[in-house]
Amino acid sequence: MPNKGRIIYACPDNPNPSGGVRRLYRHVEILTRNGVEAYVMHQSRAFAITWFETDAKILYLDDRPEFLPTDTIVISEVMTRLMIDLRSSVAKRIVYALNWANIFKYMPIGINWPKLGITEAIAGSQYERHFILESMGIDAPVIASGTDSTLFSPAPEKHLQIAYMPRKEWLAPAILGTFRSMCPEHCMVPFVEIGSASHKEVAKYLTKAAIFLSATFPEGLARPPLEAMASGCIVVGFNGRGAAEYMKHGYNCYVAEDGDILGAVHGLKRAVEEIQTGAAQPMAAAARATALQYDLATEEKRVLSYWERRLSLVG
Repeated sequence: MPNKGRIIYACPDNPNPSGGVRRLYRHVEILTRNGVEAYVMHQSRAFAITWFETDAKILYLDDRPEFLPTDTIVISEVMTRLMIDLRSSVAKRIVYALNWANIFKYMPIGINWPKLGITEAIAGSQYERHFILESMGIDAPVIASGTDSTLFSPAPEKHLQIAYMPRKEWLAPAILGTFRSMCPEHCMVPFVEIGSASHKEVAKYLTKAAIFLSATFPEGLARPPLEAMASGCIVVGFNGRGAAEYMKHGYNCYVAEDGDILGAVHGLKRAVEEIQTGAAQPMAAAARATALQYDLATEEKRVLSYWERRLSLVG
């Protein structure tokens, strides 16, 4: 790959498990392995990631790093303040958008990336690409997230339980409470909450669970449902728009309209009953096959292809 300066991924100081944070780190790890000078950049020197292991090199804005014209800074879509602060920087700036719903959430009304001098972006999903193109006229190439299909793989024996992550406030409890009310015949099916677990701990939960409730929206290319598919779970719930490219209702999961609690409950009921009768195996196999299309090796190829192409075009 051409050696044309540093590639710096600006990352929020977010201590909680986050697929977006993991993606930024993974890009830097991939680039570093392939001989590129790449860094993750955090705000505070006191901050450190604790929920996954990484060998990525770190920079801190606290140290007031000097940016050069040969540097490229990749900024998460949530970091509008940094986009503004770096507006006069000599470094090149690119936004990496991992959740379409965050793009304008953190920007003053009437402001967009071109008005901040940013005309390049990377999208995390096909829907993000469409959203960016429609809203700002920027055609952002897609680099989809990868899933570790070895870490996330089915256990020899699955347990009839519904795993879920307590994100986006009230939705998961509302769905599960409605399920208990509507389906008393399945009152013995346990719910397994996956809280602030490490990446490896999440894999242990999903490997054993037969069903995963995807109860969040809006989303980019949501990774928990993809990891659950890799683990052989029957995924039920919302695609958040961004995950529509891989969540196919009736084929590899059961999709309800975003926010449709009753639809999600009907999907859970169907999944439980098909697991009990043995009819769920084709869907579980299709889910695993889907997840394998988003493996880590494919993600690495996409990352390297993007940067090789981009660096070959810049002087």
